Amino acid sequence: MSGPIIGWRGLGVALLVWFATALAALETPVRLSEGSTGTDPSDVLPEEVGEVAPEDLGAFLASRRWGVSLDELREAAAPPPPPPTPEEPAINPVLAEMGYIGLIVAGDESAVLLKSPEGGVVRMAPGDVLPDGRTLASITGNSITLKGEGVPEEVLTLFPPPRTGRFEVHVEDNAVVYAKAPCARDDTRTPFFLHVVPVDQEALPKERRKFGFSNLDFDFDARGTVVGETCRARVALPEYAVASIRTGQYVSGQSMLWAEQLSLQAAE
Repeated sequence: MSGPIIGWRGLGVALLVWFATALAALETPVRLSEGSTGTDPSDVLPEEVGEVAPEDLGAFLASRRWGVSLDELREAAAPPPPPPTPEEPAINPVLAEMGYIGLIVAGDESAVLLKSPEGGVVRMAPGDVLPDGRTLASITGNSITLKGEGVPEEVLTLFPPPRTGRFEVHVEDNAVVYAKAPCARDDTRTPFFLHVVPVDQEALPKERRKFGFSNLDFDFDARGTVVGETCRARVALPEYAVASIRTGQYVSGQSMLWAEQLSLQAAE
């Protein structure tokens, strides 16, 4: 009887020791790694893992710790910018207010298409009266002419003429006159050259005879004026009889924008 009783007692003691050990393990705090919360990983949001301070964000994006910065990766992945589209000519603002849509010019038939106040399209032929009370007198490929009682005839150009770099040049009152319209500031930035060839080479100063002409090159700001969209310049010619002139605009050391030569009748 004593053997089995001692065995059961030993088993009970062993169970008590195991239970005490397990309980102590449960009550002992577990040391977590730095930054860990001990929660289910699926419950940890990205912002809870760590954030970059706003003042450090620029340095972080520019860092090349991994061989390339995030900014460089973003630039490499960005699509190339679209090519610039040519600027469309602006239509006459008066016609735009009238609701201009387009022209029909084919043989003897011509008409203007206007947008009606109701949203439809109205076809106006020469002789028709426009909504503003004026009569459509005539139509060309790039203009319409309007007439009204008690008001002067008005020609409305649909689109402005294209800008060109060339000035109109003529000689007037012993001076070379330049004119351009429409004219922008870019048209006058480039220097002008003006070479004057005399009828008699002896009229040139001695130092200019080897060249065969007088050099009257100038900048527009020194000789020109701008009124509205019209640019004009005037350069007086020498007193001697002039055989010809050659003039234009050039980019020093690069290229010539335009050039023109005028032959003049020698003065008596």
